[in-house]
Amino acid sequence: MKEEKGNPEEKKEQTDSAEEDLVFEEDTLEHSGAFGWNKNPQETIKKLREKLKKCESEKQESMTALQRTKADFINLRKRDEKEKEEFAKFAVENFVKEITPILDSFDLAIAKATEAGDSQWKDGVTSIQNQLLAVLQTNGMGKIVPLNEPFDPKFHEAVGTIETEDESKDHLVLEVLQAGYTLHGKVVRPAKVRIGQKT
Repeated sequence: MKEEKGNPEEKKEQTDSAEEDLVFEEDTLEHSGAFGWNKNPQETIKKLREKLKKCESEKQESMTALQRTKADFINLRKRDEKEKEEFAKFAVENFVKEITPILDSFDLAIAKATEAGDSQWKDGVTSIQNQLLAVLQTNGMGKIVPLNEPFDPKFHEAVGTIETEDESKDHLVLEVLQAGYTLHGKVVRPAKVRIGQKT
């Protein structure tokens, strides 16, 4: 049998400390008072169960509130992203409105060159117009030229009629006075047209 080495004073201090801890724990339990630990174990268990039930209920409420907040945040972020996309789409709308008279000038120049029989001039202007329209179309702009199409008040503005005996031309666009334009499917300017009216 081996003898334990060590200072007898240190051993005494450790024993005293352990006894103090034990007394402290017993004292804490005796004087906790909240559940009456030493009075009625059944009552203590009942109170603990009630407290546990209350804690579980509060936890569930907190989890529900957290999930609701998370869902609200996700919806807010989606709405914000959608608004940014919409803003980006239509931020150029004023630019499109300002450029449409220039596009009208191209149409007029092409019409005049056609009347004058100047094919080189017409081809040159048409080429420039097509390049410009290609850039605009890449950015969501479209041209409305509804010749011989049924009149559609969403895209066309009727500024007059052309009498016709041909029933198949009734309510068809027979003349486009000014092309219309759309931006991402939204009409920026309707096409000004004259439509057929059966006599």
